[in-house]
Amino acid sequence: MTVLPFQPERFLYAAVGDAHGDLPALVAAVDAVRAKAAESGRGAFLIVLGDAIDRGRDSAGCAAFLMRLARGLDPARKDARLVFVRGDHDLGLSWNPATRRFASAVEPAEWAEELGALPPHDPEREVARTWIEFVLGSPAAVLLRGEAEGALLAHGAVPHADLLPRLKTLADLGSPECDRDFAWCRLSSARRKIPNRASLFCDVGLDDLADALDRIGEIVSGWKAPAAPFAGSKPAAPAFEGVSDAVPDGEDGNIQHSAFRIRHFIHGHEHAETGCEAVPVRGGRTAWTVTTFRGRGVFGAIRPAVLLLDHAETAEIESHAESAEIAESGSLAGSRAAEPRDPADAGSAPARTRGATILAKPLFLEDLA
Repeated sequence: MTVLPFQPERFLYAAVGDAHGDLPALVAAVDAVRAKAAESGRGAFLIVLGDAIDRGRDSAGCAAFLMRLARGLDPARKDARLVFVRGDHDLGLSWNPATRRFASAVEPAEWAEELGALPPHDPEREVARTWIEFVLGSPAAVLLRGEAEGALLAHGAVPHADLLPRLKTLADLGSPECDRDFAWCRLSSARRKIPNRASLFCDVGLDDLADALDRIGEIVSGWKAPAAPFAGSKPAAPAFEGVSDAVPDGEDGNIQHSAFRIRHFIHGHEHAETGCEAVPVRGGRTAWTVTTFRGRGVFGAIRPAVLLLDHAETAEIESHAESAEIAESGSLAGSRAAEPRDPADAGSAPARTRGATILAKPLFLEDLA
């Protein structure tokens, strides 16, 4: 897991959901966020939530575009910074140098099939090999850490219940087991799910998610991410690389924070039919599913979206009422959003936080046409 400073005075942050080979939608998403950021005189900071390949028509184009942007090599988009969070389709693609064949551990796996049909020296095969290295150097999750609140972004879900007792430090959150759950697990609408380690795609319940956010928040409370410059030419973002860059608050004159909570969990993987779906989570938090490609869903074409993350300075914020929070942030009511709230929340005192609160608002690409 990578911890980044949330600096809304410098950047407009946005989560870009699964692109799945839809290069026009991906480019439109990046440029839409850049335009919104320019309106307020800020740069654009995009966090792409994995699954850039398969399903769509141009996996190679999406991979090449993201690698250029992440490395700062797109001259037309120098105002944009990008971090890629690996997804299951990205991790599933593999290259065997002995047989010189591509394969995939997931289905559908259109890009692996297309690569297998290409001549041995086709340039797209080199793009794919470079992409595999880029994905392995990318984080499994990103935590945007503000003063008192944060947002956790991953492709799949969070470390499941069986891993939580062993999570004591930030380094523990970078274990192979946590990386696997961040990329492969699915978020369920059920409250609790028993970890099923026979499947990479085991479900995580909403209360399991709340427990994980609480635990990660406790670990992060006494730490801050370094204000490092953005990385240049390597596949991942080494200046933000991993949790080892974090240092305890107070060691360099920073204020020690007595409380920190993760206000939003943002992921892809589920392909929200509406493009963006919000689900209440225990403790006045929200789980967001973001989808940016236009592939056909169960009920028709997906309405591609990105999720903008900004802040509002307030003296005191009541964050207990999930429905009010969702209405304030401008989300759509998704298929899971209408589920009853946790009875344990009913009648409890509102959770309050001082300072800046993180606000989330969907931006639908078709509205910009």
